[in-house]
Amino acid sequence: AALRRNPEWLLLRAPRRAVSLVAPTRTATAPRCTGAGARMLTALSRALALAQAALAASALEVDVEKYGAAADGRTFSGTGVNAAIAAVAAAGGGTVHMRGGGAYVTGGIELRSHVVLDIAQNSSVRGSSMPEHWTRTDADLTIPPECDGPNAMMPGERSFPRVISPGPRGGLFWANLAKNFTIRGGPPDTPLGFGAVVDGAGQWFNHDFGNRSNMFTFVQCEDVTVSDLTVRNSSAWTLVPIFSTRVRFLRLHISGEAAH
Repeated sequence: AALRRNPEWLLLRAPRRAVSLVAPTRTATAPRCTGAGARMLTALSRALALAQAALAASALEVDVEKYGAAADGRTFSGTGVNAAIAAVAAAGGGTVHMRGGGAYVTGGIELRSHVVLDIAQNSSVRGSSMPEHWTRTDADLTIPPECDGPNAMMPGERSFPRVISPGPRGGLFWANLAKNFTIRGGPPDTPLGFGAVVDGAGQWFNHDFGNRSNMFTFVQCEDVTVSDLTVRNSSAWTLVPIFSTRVRFLRLHISGEAAH
């Protein structure tokens, strides 16, 4: 205390010999983060991971035409679109463009991690009217083990089926165990109803109850954005996120007598 009040005291009182002042050694311990601090670090880590994934995704851009798709309203383009998405995902991520200026006829389109599916406003995705163009995907859509079990409301039944069906024909857009992917039909300032059109073929299958298709089915997915689309004619449920986190549906215009 005297030293703090009078710094000269040490000089006045110091003996006539060398004095070594050594700070005591202490072991440094990293502070432990709990509560809000831990949550903030987790959020920052997630944001950093997403930023890194976005940076990687921006490195590769392909057009679906490279894989055989055609925006002519006649050619079945589902195989080409899925091949383009799979190739970009295998390369670490990127953007798949559907910008041919017409209608791409497809069956189910599988989204994969770190891929942006960019549908130009002058283009559209049209669900095929041909049953053979659709592939059932329910065998691939599983549920988390911790969510399986007996149904307390219905003895003898399970809480959920062991697989999640996106509809007997499969979903028009679907994903399972994927993360950080986007489907967009225009920039964020696109007026509502002017985004790219995606048509779920409800006009063909809505009255065929055993063979309908959901529109957007995402199972156990993370960090998903679907934005700026004009959604028409889902033949069953339209927006179906299941056991998924941080899924955003933004600026969607949904219409059609078959839409749910």
